[in-house]
Amino acid sequence: MRGVVGHTTWSACHRRRRSNCGPSGMAEYCGERGARVPKAELVSFAGPVALTELSTFVVLWIDILMLGALSTRSEAGIYGATQRVAGLVALPSTP
Repeated sequence: MRGVVGHTTWSACHRRRRSNCGPSGMAEYCGERGARVPKAELVSFAGPVALTELSTFVVLWIDILMLGALSTRSEAGIYGATQRVAGLVALPSTP
């Protein structure tokens, strides 16, 4: 979760930096470590990111959850383990 929050804060700060082209606006807002981002801007950016992350989680796990509901837990576990191994084996072949 820390990575998502850090990326969200950086993105909000970067967008704000582009909108405040004056040198004083950039320095006082984003120039120093620990600069604060307005909560409304953070929430407006983080909402769609959180929805995307939730959708990705559902898409990646729905097959295992449905298999677990429709068959035994051991079959769902074997399927999940083989799916992860297949993902690791295919990883070197991706560009």
